[in-house]
Amino acid sequence: ERLNFITHRFILEALWGKLEAFEARGDRLAFVDAPLLFEAGLETKVDAVVCVLAPDGENVRRVALRDGRSEDEVRARLEKQKSAEFLKANSHLCIWNGGSLQALERKAAKALLWALLRFRFPMSKLRFKEGL
Repeated sequence: ERLNFITHRFILEALWGKLEAFEARGDRLAFVDAPLLFEAGLETKVDAVVCVLAPDGENVRRVALRDGRSEDEVRARLEKQKSAEFLKANSHLCIWNGGSLQALERKAAKALLWALLRFRFPMSKLRFKEGL
């Protein structure tokens, strides 16, 4: 938590700088990968929130493998983050990542299409709670 407190300001400044550069270039759509989106209050600064969820045991295994950590260390870290229920309730779209990489890529493509359509035809109540 202390590290997040120290680094958030610099990370947010860099993010805003990049988004301003995109806007100045005329880009109309940007995606932000923000693991602590809600903790940083960024959900109020974006047009839509898309979360990616995986089965509990699978997400622990994947993160442990990726980060070279024990599963206990990963579980301890994940317990400090927002729950899957919170993410589902507070996201506009949820992508279920319980299958193959190819399946995830197809779902990500659908999410991109959803984002493009949502941007082109704004409907503030458009939410897909069941996800992709």
